[in-house]
Amino acid sequence: MSFEFKPSAARGRLVDETVRVGLAESLSLLSQPILAERPDFGPRLARWIVSLRAAPVRPGVFAVYSDLVESIFSEDERGFLSAISAFAELDGDAADDLHVVTLADSDLGPGMTERFVRIRNFQLLSLRYRLKN
Repeated sequence: MSFEFKPSAARGRLVDETVRVGLAESLSLLSQPILAERPDFGPRLARWIVSLRAAPVRPGVFAVYSDLVESIFSEDERGFLSAISAFAELDGDAADDLHVVTLADSDLGPGMTERFVRIRNFQLLSLRYRLKN
């Protein structure tokens, strides 16, 4: 049995598409109860569902989605509104070329640095908890 990892553009595209379509499906399911209470959020959510199904998107979309889900589970209305607003403001189209960015709003978009850092800190806390138990 071999566990070698050989880079594969085809496998990378498949993984990307699988993750994006899964996120689009989850966002579609979440949008139903959200729109029942806030139909004004419809255009933002619909745009992202279409974008996720169509082509690669910026990584920030996943950070905003994580914040959206976290705010729902913690019943944090302010965080929820922040995530919905970020969906409206975020330019999701991925760049056509590969390039290096820094963990800065100038590269990621307004407010995105804080979102990425918060997710990273949560992952580290979660890992520490699992290692202790």
